[in-house]
Amino acid sequence: MKLHDIVSEYRGAVLGDPRRTKRLERIGCELARNPGLSFPEAMGSEGQLEGLYRFFSNDEVTFEAVLAPHAQRTRPRCQAHDRVLVLHDTTILTFNGDREGLGRIHGPGAARGFRVHTSLAVTPERVPLGVLHAETWARTGPTCSDLNRRHIRANPKRESLRWDRAAKACEQQLEGATQALHIMDREGDNYDLLSELQAAQAHYVIRLSHNRALLGERQKLREVVLRAKCLCRR
Repeated sequence: MKLHDIVSEYRGAVLGDPRRTKRLERIGCELARNPGLSFPEAMGSEGQLEGLYRFFSNDEVTFEAVLAPHAQRTRPRCQAHDRVLVLHDTTILTFNGDREGLGRIHGPGAARGFRVHTSLAVTPERVPLGVLHAETWARTGPTCSDLNRRHIRANPKRESLRWDRAAKACEQQLEGATQALHIMDREGDNYDLLSELQAAQAHYVIRLSHNRALLGERQKLREVVLRAKCLCRR
């Protein structure tokens, strides 16, 4: 993607002031020139760096508002294809020190940061089309060891529900104009998600984590899979 295309991905972002939208376009362009640079290196001057930090600290600038125009432009790129793969995964972002809004990454006293769950659309030939959905959160509540399984499953804000939210958001974005094949790693292998995907008649491939019982089968999932005809190996 060329630099002027990167700029257009942010055009129309609703940030409370057109000047902030222009600032976002400039920031995106500068960071796209060399994504490996730090902010001070990428901005090139003290004035531009100060503008970047003011931009980040503004309450009108939110993750959702920055992502929205890109997701809107991703939709027609997906709809130009009969089928797209939607790759769902969670990334951990860690930071030095303790900053506002961060949470624990592993256990108490360990590194601090937050998580972002991203749904990236690509063609079957693996050409990236863009991010259809993403959400962030920090772990600030009690650790799982402090809660029993019944309390976790009863929690309407439990982390595992993000997989279903992401799949539904992507399906809404695509509006039925193209078929989405949702790809998830073994963390997506949970019964609540499988049930919702089946009810929605969604298409999905999820890496196996649990050896589940199957309707109409005396053997469990792993044994049934081993009996199936191998179509290809990679």
